[in-house]
Amino acid sequence: LSPLEAENGNDFKYTLIGGDVDTFTLQNGNQIFYSSGLQLDYERKKSYNIEVRVIDLQDRDAVSDITININDLNEYPPTAVNFEQLEVKIPTTISSGAFVATLIGFDADIYQPLSYKLVEDDDDDQNNSSRFHILDENKLYLGTGNLTEGTLNVKLEVSDPEG
Repeated sequence: LSPLEAENGNDFKYTLIGGDVDTFTLQNGNQIFYSSGLQLDYERKKSYNIEVRVIDLQDRDAVSDITININDLNEYPPTAVNFEQLEVKIPTTISSGAFVATLIGFDADIYQPLSYKLVEDDDDDQNNSSRFHILDENKLYLGTGNLTEGTLNVKLEVSDPEG
């Protein structure tokens, strides 16, 4: 912090007087620091407002409002809740195109849509992702073709708009 009419450098006293004063402290006389034990998180609070009073040697004062905006970072990539590698048990009575599962993911960066993708891996003999498809954003369905009773392994990936 520095007043516009600074004549003698450090002849000013600063005080946090309003707004989110419990979240910040003044250090070294004129530097605002985040003091809470929690991490600044855009999803929790997008901005902070504080009022700062400055007083000079003649006891003249001024008050200024400061807004601190928090950037929206993708610090928490989404995770799969009910799958990473999914085993699908095929009964003898299931038909092609049948609904198999609802895919559920979690992202701490709330309010972001998640997308799901089948991951094909030619080097993995146990991966049967090509036998399935995803509809309605998160519904896993059997594809077409001959399916026999047994268990099929499917690899899935979940992502948010930041990847």
